[in-house]
Amino acid sequence: MSRSYHGYRVAIVIRFQQKGRRLKRPALTTAEKKKQKQTDRHVEAVLAACDIISVFLQSPNQTLKQIIEKTGFTRNRVMRLAGTLEGRGFLHRDPQTGSYGLGTMFMSLGRVYERQSDVSSLGQSILRELARTTGESASIYVLDNLERVVLAREEGDKDVRMAIDVGQRMPVHVGAGGKVLLAFGSKEVRDRVLNSGRPKRGNPAAVKDPSKLAGELDRIRAQGYAYSLGERVADAGAVAAPIFGLENRFLGALGIAGPIHRFTPEALPGKIELVMRAAEELSRKLGGFPDSPSSEDQHLESYLNAYAFKPSSTGMNRGRMRGPKNSGLR
Repeated sequence: MSRSYHGYRVAIVIRFQQKGRRLKRPALTTAEKKKQKQTDRHVEAVLAACDIISVFLQSPNQTLKQIIEKTGFTRNRVMRLAGTLEGRGFLHRDPQTGSYGLGTMFMSLGRVYERQSDVSSLGQSILRELARTTGESASIYVLDNLERVVLAREEGDKDVRMAIDVGQRMPVHVGAGGKVLLAFGSKEVRDRVLNSGRPKRGNPAAVKDPSKLAGELDRIRAQGYAYSLGERVADAGAVAAPIFGLENRFLGALGIAGPIHRFTPEALPGKIELVMRAAEELSRKLGGFPDSPSSEDQHLESYLNAYAFKPSSTGMNRGRMRGPKNSGLR
């Protein structure tokens, strides 16, 4: 039922069951139906505009024909939407070639996004969740000169944990986080470390042979993660994975660290998986599109490449882990 109140039609819908039947909502008036159709068209137009903009993720320049082929929209619809986006500064049309590119509005919005969405602010919630699921302290590391620096930190919930502070500096050639920075960082920094001679700092367990370290960095880059056992600190274990940003630019390393007795051959694969997933999530929030790991299958592939399981005599559900060649799991 309905009643008029100060010129407005107010629908009062009473919902209840009576003899197995429910009262129906009053039918929309002609004006209401027209307004609803307009709203639906506006939403559809916004979604279509988003589809057109998404095409430019594949290539910075797109012809009208390419946009039509990739979106499936009609020519008239693409021209109408592209013209609106161009008028608002979201697209730019080259008057000579007729091809489209992203407009200056995206540059302005990108600067705003960078100011409010840096690595540390976006990464804090991911570090918190990683610390919760692993029980270990989680950190984000960046490279500064030839040292790694703790950019963000979230403590684990264990009574015994690694004592690391935000801003703390550490050698880059030892530990999982440092080696990820070297493996995925610039060739210039990597070469400077490899040609600097024998490391003077770090635990004796650290790799001191440049050729051996170079091979380890290549392996880390190929598998998408690093782990260390007793390198920087004798009784500590760590796992780290790379973080990427816009245009897949390498930004830093995300990892966990804790007492070495919690990084056993049985526990390590699960920790590696959680760290890789967290690093991938942060990379996507920062605008990166990590090729590895980017799907569950690739996670599994990296996992199988690094570890081998053999059936044990106790049954099919248990196996004996064999670490990768030259690893600390042997």
